[in-house]
Amino acid sequence: MNKTKIFQVMHTLKYIFFIIWNNRRSYFYLWLLKIIFDIFLLFISLNFLPLIIDDLIKDVSIKIIFVKAIIFTAIEGLSYLISNILTLQLEKYNTYFDNKFLEMISKKSMEIDYQDTENKMILDQIEKAKQGIFEYSGGMHGISQHFFNIISNITKTFIAISVIASKAPLILLIISMLLIITSYYNYKINITEASAYEDMSKTARIFTYFLYQMICFENGKDIRLYSAEEMMLEKGSKIINERFSIIEKQSSIFLKYNIKTTISNSLKNSIIYLYLGWLVITEQLTIGLFIKAINAGSTLFSSSQLIIMDLQEIIKKTGYISEFINYMSIPSVNHNGSRKIKNIPNHEIEFKNVSFKYPNTELYVLKNISIKIYARDKISIVGLNGAGKTTFIKLLCGLYKPSSGDILLDGVNINEYDYQEYISLFSVVFQDFKLFAFSIKENIAQNNYDDITEVINKVGLRQKIDALLFGENTTIYKQFDENGIEPSGGEQQKIAIARALHKNSPMVILDEPTAALDPVAENEVYAHFNKLTQNKTTLYISHRLSSCQFCDKIFVFSEKTIKEIGTHEELIKRSDSIYYKMFNAQAQYYKI
Repeated sequence: MNKTKIFQVMHTLKYIFFIIWNNRRSYFYLWLLKIIFDIFLLFISLNFLPLIIDDLIKDVSIKIIFVKAIIFTAIEGLSYLISNILTLQLEKYNTYFDNKFLEMISKKSMEIDYQDTENKMILDQIEKAKQGIFEYSGGMHGISQHFFNIISNITKTFIAISVIASKAPLILLIISMLLIITSYYNYKINITEASAYEDMSKTARIFTYFLYQMICFENGKDIRLYSAEEMMLEKGSKIINERFSIIEKQSSIFLKYNIKTTISNSLKNSIIYLYLGWLVITEQLTIGLFIKAINAGSTLFSSSQLIIMDLQEIIKKTGYISEFINYMSIPSVNHNGSRKIKNIPNHEIEFKNVSFKYPNTELYVLKNISIKIYARDKISIVGLNGAGKTTFIKLLCGLYKPSSGDILLDGVNINEYDYQEYISLFSVVFQDFKLFAFSIKENIAQNNYDDITEVINKVGLRQKIDALLFGENTTIYKQFDENGIEPSGGEQQKIAIARALHKNSPMVILDEPTAALDPVAENEVYAHFNKLTQNKTTLYISHRLSSCQFCDKIFVFSEKTIKEIGTHEELIKRSDSIYYKMFNAQAQYYKI
C-alpha cells in the first residue's frame, strides 16, 4: 500500500471518528465494553471444555464437574447476552449516523455555489458520495466495526498464540502460510468490488433518473398520451442490463476465489487435526489440551484472518467514504461580504460590463451587459428562448457570479454585502418554481409566519382556500396526506406568486409569471400587479408581450446581450427593431 493510500485511510478514519466523537461519543464506550466481553468469552471457550474433559479423565467427582459446568455455562450465557445487547445498541447508532450523513449531504448541497449544482461532474460526485457512504461502505458503523474488530482480534490473536506456542508451535507456521494465501484471494475480491463500484456509479444517476420518471405520477400524462412508456422501459432495460453484466462478472470472480478459499481452509484443518492427533498419540498432549489447542488454532486463524480482512475492508471502504469526503470538500460559495445594506427605500442596481459562462466551458451565455435598474422601475425582459434572460436574473439574485464585470448595489459591489441581507432584497418566482408537499400556509409563509391573509386575497386564492376542509392548512399533493390537494397549474402559480409577495422584498421578479394561466386569468393577474407592486421594483420575464404595457422600460435580449432598451412606445416605432417584430407577431392577441 503506497503512502497516498495510507494517508487516505488515516484521513478518512480521522474524519469519521471526529464526527462520532462530536455527536455520539458514547459509541466509543460501548465498543470498549463489547471488546472486553468478547475477550472474556474467548477465555471461557478456550478453558471450559478442556477443563471438564480433563476432570472426566482424572475421575474427578461428577458433582464437582456439574457445579463447574453450571458456573461456566451461567457466566458464558450472561456474557453472550451482554455482548448481544451491546451489539444491538451499537447497530442503533448506524441509523442515527446514516441520517446525520444525509443531513450533511443535504446541507452541503445548499452551500456549494449554485452554478456548480448544474455541473455534471458535481452531480456525478454527489451520486458517488451517496453510494459510497450509504451502500458500499456500510456507513459509519460499517467502517467503525472493522476498526474495533481489529483491536479485538489483535488481542485474541495474542491470547491464542500464547496457548499454541508452547504446546504445538507447528500450527503457527501452517496458519501463517494459509493466511498469506487467503489474504491474496481476498485482495483480488476487493479489487474486483472496487472496479465494479466505479462502473456502477457511472450508471447510477441515469438508472435512478429513469426509474423516477416512470414512477412519478406527475409525468403520467405525458408518458401515457405520447406512448413514451416503451421508450422509457427500453432505456431503463438497457441500463439494467449494463448493471447486471457488471454484477454477473463480479459474482463469477467472487465464486472462483471463494472456492479456492474453501479448499485451502479444508486442507489447513486436515493438517492441524493430523498434527495434534499425533501429539496426543505420542502423549505430548492430553485430550483436554488437544481440544484447547484446536480451539486456540481456530481462534488464531480466524482472528488473524479477520485482522487482515478488516484491514482490507477498511482500505476499500475508506476509498468509498472518501467520495463522500470529496463531496463535502467542494468549496462552499464564498459569501465573505459583511457590509450592511442601507435601510433606505430606494436602491439602485447596476451591471457594469458583465459577462457569464459556465465553469469548464468557453461558451458565453451573456456578454458585456451594462444597464441600471432604478428603484420602483417596472421592467419587462423579453427575447427569444436561450437569449440569457433567466441567467441575467440569476446573476442579479447572486445565484451566479459574473465571469467578468461587476454588479453594484448602490454603487458597491454586491460581493461586499452580507449575502443573506442581499438576497432578502428579492422575491422571485422562477418559471420552474417548486411547491412542496407541505400545507398551503407553509408553502407561502416559508420561515415567515406572519398572517398570509392579505397575499391570499391579492392573488385571488381566497375562494379556493375557503372551499377547502382545512383551509390554508390543507396539504399540497398527496405523497404524505391522502387529504392533500392537486392544485391546477394556475393555482400553483398563484401560490408561488403569493409566496413571493409575502416575503415583501423591495424587488419582485417574475420569470414567466403567467405561463400556466389562461388569458382571462392572465388579465386578472396583470390588472392587480400595478397595485401589488406599486412601491416595488418589478422585473417581468415573459414571452407574452402584453406585460410590456405595464412597464416603464423594456430590455430586449438577443445574441447573448441586451440589444435594445426603451419603452413600448419608443421600441414599437422602430420597424427594424427586434421588439417591433416580436410584438407584431403577437399583436393580434392583445389590445394595447
